[in-house]
Amino acid sequence: MKLLLKPLKNQKGTTLIEILIAFTLLLLVVTPLFKALHVGEKLEKYSEEEIKALYIASTILQHKKASIKLQGEAKDTVPETVQQYDNFEYEVALRPVSIGDSTWELYEVTVRVWNESGQEVQLVSRVSRR
Repeated sequence: MKLLLKPLKNQKGTTLIEILIAFTLLLLVVTPLFKALHVGEKLEKYSEEEIKALYIASTILQHKKASIKLQGEAKDTVPETVQQYDNFEYEVALRPVSIGDSTWELYEVTVRVWNESGQEVQLVSRVSRR
């Protein structure tokens, strides 16, 4: 029993096994952190593109609704703020909606916007004109 309690005289520093175990534990902790950062970066880029697409769709939709209310028709023009986004494509569909014998003119305006990676945002609104 006295041999086990007695310190070894030639024990200096750490062994190779201890270094490998410490390095392995460090990798087990750090690897998931880097993965989480990478996923967060991808989500940020995706969200940024989707917000831009929503902004474009909303701006076009408001422009079309205003032109219908003011002039009774949707102009083919696009607001200048939308023209600055080169990597987005959009499509506008205007469809008259009948509501019986009413004096109201009702239109359904659909705006679809795609970014260069193919993500689509669609906004639909109804506009009335007497």
